[in-house]
Amino acid sequence: MKVTSYAVARPAFYDRNAASAVAVYLAQTGPHAVTTRWTYTVASGKKLNVEVTPCRILRQTVAAPVGLVAVEVQLTSGASLLVMLSNYMTDNVPNVPYQKDSSASYTMYSSETLTSVSVDISTGGVVQYSITMKGTLFDA
Repeated sequence: MKVTSYAVARPAFYDRNAASAVAVYLAQTGPHAVTTRWTYTVASGKKLNVEVTPCRILRQTVAAPVGLVAVEVQLTSGASLLVMLSNYMTDNVPNVPYQKDSSASYTMYSSETLTSVSVDISTGGVVQYSITMKGTLFDA
């Protein structure tokens, strides 16, 4: 077979030294300022196809008074910061899950960073956080 273009002969991303990339934060905590929960930076010569970033927040015990509880997954590319997923709750009822997931997969390039953060400005109470990411890391 004669190859007329190297772009045609290039293997699919999952056939280019692919490996799973996973980041997980699962914990119960009280009120706190903006806190980084995990960070993932794409290595040189690699790309990352982020497939899913589900997050759930669930109030365990009531707060007095209740405040905003928020989770974000942020992508940093150069000087730009993009919010890829945000989940907010102002509910004070225990055991009501607020579940969100990214609407589409996306590709990250070398040196780009994915970070998850959480914040709870309530007074008292405990919230359970589940912030995760699963992707495929592959040769660029």
